[in-house]
Amino acid sequence: MNRFFAKAALALSALMLFSCASTSKETVSADEAIVGVSVIGTIGMDGSKPRAIVVEYDRDLSGTKLDLSTFAVWDYGLSLSEKDLNSGKEAGKPLAVYLNEEPELSQKGGTKKGRYVIIEVNTDYSVGRYARSYKATMAAGVTQTNAVEHRERQLLRL
Repeated sequence: MNRFFAKAALALSALMLFSCASTSKETVSADEAIVGVSVIGTIGMDGSKPRAIVVEYDRDLSGTKLDLSTFAVWDYGLSLSEKDLNSGKEAGKPLAVYLNEEPELSQKGGTKKGRYVIIEVNTDYSVGRYARSYKATMAAGVTQTNAVEHRERQLLRL
């Protein structure tokens, strides 16, 4: 009889330990977690163009794994057709994504911590026509297309 109680106690304690260890994840929508979106631009001989899109979150995303499939971007370069280009190709195409502590480009690929997601885009092209508005050439947008799992067990989703 004592063996039965010992096995029952062991099973109960294992169940309690499992339920404590498997806490549910908080789910926050990307619309709630994203504070703002801005553009870092460059001005060259052929005018202005976006260099990176900055997505600011309301929380530190340290430990988060990001890749280019996490976001869908639109920028001025992507609106150009091949016949608009004098040189280069894939104008405005996203090239890299990383976390940073400041809303700025990083030569090292970010700090792997912070609340700013930096999406660098291709600027290695020139255009044959100039847009008349700096605001038009610096236009960009971003949509979070995949869930972002935060290190504190929070799941940011669409």
